[in-house]
Amino acid sequence: MNALKPVAALAAFATAALFMVACTQQASIERNDSLMSNQPSWQKAFNEGDKELGMSVYTDDAILMPPNAKIMSGKSAIGEMFQGSDVTGVTLSLNPIEAYSSGALGFIRGEYTMTALDGATADKGKYIEVHKQVGDQWYVHRDIYNSDQPLDSHDHAADYAPAVNAYIEAWNTGAVDLMDGLFSPSAVRKTPRGTSDASNLQGFKDNVVAFRTAFPDMSITVDEVHYMDNMAVLRWSFSGTNTGPGEMEPTGAAVNISGLTTVKYLDNKVVEELVEFDTLDWMQQLGFTLTGAN
Repeated sequence: MNALKPVAALAAFATAALFMVACTQQASIERNDSLMSNQPSWQKAFNEGDKELGMSVYTDDAILMPPNAKIMSGKSAIGEMFQGSDVTGVTLSLNPIEAYSSGALGFIRGEYTMTALDGATADKGKYIEVHKQVGDQWYVHRDIYNSDQPLDSHDHAADYAPAVNAYIEAWNTGAVDLMDGLFSPSAVRKTPRGTSDASNLQGFKDNVVAFRTAFPDMSITVDEVHYMDNMAVLRWSFSGTNTGPGEMEPTGAAVNISGLTTVKYLDNKVVEELVEFDTLDWMQQLGFTLTGAN
């Protein structure tokens, strides 16, 4: 499908909607730069993985139409997109170009750029947002964006899925040798607060063994995975009961958490894993409490 068609269709819809409002209410279509006021919040929410901030710019019944993915309906569903977006390895910049409104409807046309950690451009594209005025505030009501990059027809899953599958099986069974040949010997792992970091393949294996010792019944389920050029992004769920020894005495508590993992590849081998999850939720489920400073 031509990636420009959805944008053109939405542009036609936005123009038609504004035209109808103008005809029925004798309201003129005017430039309205105040519509752009929530663009910094959207950008900040993505770059910092702030779900609540991301949700705050949308109406309750908003719809997001991302490329190559299903429609997201409602700001709660849209908010999930921002959860963990700060560990994707890219920084987003929005460039709103024009904004017009008529009555309580308006739209913004803009462009975006995603920059990788090394400064290279990871993606560029365009977006259109239909805005709705609620009280004195404008909120995104309909949202669609598309990349300028040509569709990648290469099957990255065929290249990268074996390493992901072996890694998940190692966590669930303890068969850590399945990772041999699929992970670089110098692969690194980065986790919240560095609690389970690793600087080589043996460190990866040691982490798996340590977790399976502390949580003998542990299970990791991959809820969603996306394969891209030299990268895979996973949304996962962990469950287990802390009955075995570890850095702390076992609490006997059951833990159920979810998180995001970004796996980076070089020459079809894993070279880096970035893990993100709610460490406070993890500790509270284990039975620990947060106390203030004396």
